[in-house]
Amino acid sequence: MSVKVEFRPEARDQALVRNAWWVQNGPAAPTTSRDELALALHDLAAQPAMATIVVAHGGTAIRRWLLPKSKCHVYFAIDEAREVIDVLAVWGARMGRLPPLAKGRG
Repeated sequence: MSVKVEFRPEARDQALVRNAWWVQNGPAAPTTSRDELALALHDLAAQPAMATIVVAHGGTAIRRWLLPKSKCHVYFAIDEAREVIDVLAVWGARMGRLPPLAKGRG
């Protein structure tokens, strides 16, 4: 199954904030966040079910994929009918809590 990737607006904003941080604070590797996210999305588009299910919300499995260099998780749901990965959040792995995943779903 190869699927298309779509970002919720809040997930896109979170990814942009993380990327801006790396550009400003990671002079040795300013594209780390962007490159790592792009690679993860490429891999997940090819095999989205390989990611861990962390919670089921309203009958939808929410999955998580770790970006080890930038220390973020990509949270997403698979919409099999539309063949889409719905990116819900790009969230710091060290936050110690789940992002507000239900916001805007449905």
